[in-house]
Amino acid sequence: MARRSTDAQIKVGVMSPNTISEILGVTPSAVRQWIKRGIIPTISCPGSKEKRISALDAFRFAEKYKFPFDIKLAEAAYNYALQYEPAEAKHPRRMIDTFLQRDKELAIAAAEIKKTTAENAAAVSTAIAEVSSGNSVLNSVPVSRTS
Repeated sequence: MARRSTDAQIKVGVMSPNTISEILGVTPSAVRQWIKRGIIPTISCPGSKEKRISALDAFRFAEKYKFPFDIKLAEAAYNYALQYEPAEAKHPRRMIDTFLQRDKELAIAAAEIKKTTAENAAAVSTAIAEVSSGNSVLNSVPVSRTS
């Protein structure tokens, strides 16, 4: 059986485990383990032992387990839904809203961490400057030495 290119798999919306692994950024063996455990449903190829994954199932898996959004996977999922699950394809925007919302939440959290880090760095710099100049409260604390 001839191997389909990634672009062809995206158009059809049915993908090989290797293609899914490339899109999700994991090893092919990880995808095979998820298939074996039943975490990702598969489609059997007639007359072959090969397994395929609907892009819509892969999209749902990526959404559930918080993988980064991938436009190729979203396009393939939409193409699959158009052919096999038309009710799902009626809401293409809904298919990516969860990813966009999660990305927005992650961006807000990252901005908060960056702000807190900058504030902490500024406070440390100020404390170091005060200690160095002798104007710090720490300079007036008596130090006792034990021998």
